[in-house]
Amino acid sequence: MIELTCQYRQILLSVRDSAHVLVETPPTTPFRLKLIKKISDLFAQLGMKQEDIFSVSWILNNYVTSFVIEEYRMKEFADEKVNAALAEGLPFDVSKIDMEKEFRFGLEVLMEGFKSKAN
Repeated sequence: MIELTCQYRQILLSVRDSAHVLVETPPTTPFRLKLIKKISDLFAQLGMKQEDIFSVSWILNNYVTSFVIEEYRMKEFADEKVNAALAEGLPFDVSKIDMEKEFRFGLEVLMEGFKSKAN
């Protein structure tokens, strides 16, 4: 599940504004339907109750698309002037944030929560 989700993120990052398109359109294309089926099947294999599969799938999808949209925004922070302005008000250096590490951290937290809901 983690690897599939990481691949999903990479695909979204490889196509400009794809996360924006996904959040604005219904999931009716064959690829999106196949992805939904795959994720649903994996959650079922992990012991998730049938009535919870939609909820955990929705939460996971929202996490990935929202994170990717934030990654688009973080690219704007690469501008030194923007980063300097942010540095004055934040307790961390935005330019040094490891987005891969942050994504995996959030994903692991979600997976632990999902496990707690499994049978």
